[in-house]
Amino acid sequence: MIKKSVLIIEDEKDILDLYKEYLTSVGLEVDTASDGEEGLKKIVEGKSALVLLDIMMPKLDGIGVLQTIREQKHKLPTIIMLTNLSHDQALKDAITLGAKDYIIKSEVTPNQVMEKINKYF
Repeated sequence: MIKKSVLIIEDEKDILDLYKEYLTSVGLEVDTASDGEEGLKKIVEGKSALVLLDIMMPKLDGIGVLQTIREQKHKLPTIIMLTNLSHDQALKDAITLGAKDYIIKSEVTPNQVMEKINKYF
């Protein structure tokens, strides 16, 4: 059985806190990271079954995280969180690098986030 643990890598504290609170309230184990470098270290630890990953972050962006995951051959279903619709090329790059799905943060409800997550559990 897959452990239902999620790593949220997001630099916007309000969004990070919102997702953490909601996902914890529905019974998931949640870990967080506020930038790509911190998130990558937690991915390597292998404690999370799924990663919610922001595209635009300091230190290492979401595409850089995905490139590193691919290079190190980590097998994680990854959902990319986009800030708006203008990230078409970043989304294409993310899918090419192995992202499984995406979320447009400004257009999604907590229940829709959970629906996306449940696809992979």
